Amino acid sequence: METILYEKILVATDYTDLAENAVKTASVLCQQHDAELVFLHVVRDVPAYTPDFEFNPTQNYTKELKIAAQSEIKRFGDNIRKEYNIDVEEVVAYGEVVEEIVKSVEEKHPDMVLVGTHGASGFRRFFIGSTAYRVIKHTRYPVMTIPGKGDWTDFKNILFPIRYIPDALKKYDCIRPIIQRNKPILNILGLTLESESDKMEKVFRLEEELEKKLKEDKVNFNVAYRCCDNFADEILEVADKKKVDLIVIVATLDKSKGEFFIGPFSQQILNHAKVPVLCVRP
Repeated sequence: METILYEKILVATDYTDLAENAVKTASVLCQQHDAELVFLHVVRDVPAYTPDFEFNPTQNYTKELKIAAQSEIKRFGDNIRKEYNIDVEEVVAYGEVVEEIVKSVEEKHPDMVLVGTHGASGFRRFFIGSTAYRVIKHTRYPVMTIPGKGDWTDFKNILFPIRYIPDALKKYDCIRPIIQRNKPILNILGLTLESESDKMEKVFRLEEELEKKLKEDKVNFNVAYRCCDNFADEILEVADKKKVDLIVIVATLDKSKGEFFIGPFSQQILNHAKVPVLCVRP
């Protein structure tokens, strides 16, 4: 396998414990791949009160607030440089959080974006509408969600579901640097719905196409096939059973509504996964 490395990884932080785990994972990945870390913090656009105590949305940030934000991120960036010996670019943005993250992603062109999540909350309201969900929805760059608890710095056991959708194998290219560096076991899971069992033959062909790449790259892998009623339930069950440390999915969009939504199976996986999930948009 030719040498493949990540060159730039962006992590969004709000300095909370939840984000701290994502920063740690991003920093270790950059260390492993000699990549640059883009360390992004968004200062929320908080309107000020007018004398009659009504909100004034046109209020600009004060010079003091901007100086404080720049000083804080510089301090964090220096700590990361010292601990991990990596290049760090600190970026402070001002405004609506998701909008500014997406804007920064489009400007910086990272190989991957990392965002912290609550992880396995069991309640959709903890994820739906959250920063991670909306970033995945609005950017075409790969996004890895990192649970706030656990050590996610050395991926050795990866779950790679395959179903018959556009660009089903595109996500493999996104994890090739991890595969080359960590030499993990890749658990391939071919899936079709019980109501669409006729598509299994197409899934077989996708798996055969992937298998050729894996053999060329000398990857250790195993293969299983399942017909099921719910893709997400099957993926989460296998992830628990095999104790994987990363799930890689294609986050399809539901275009049947005026505003696009991440497909229900992707949502369910993101909501309930106990491990990092790498989402690749087709």
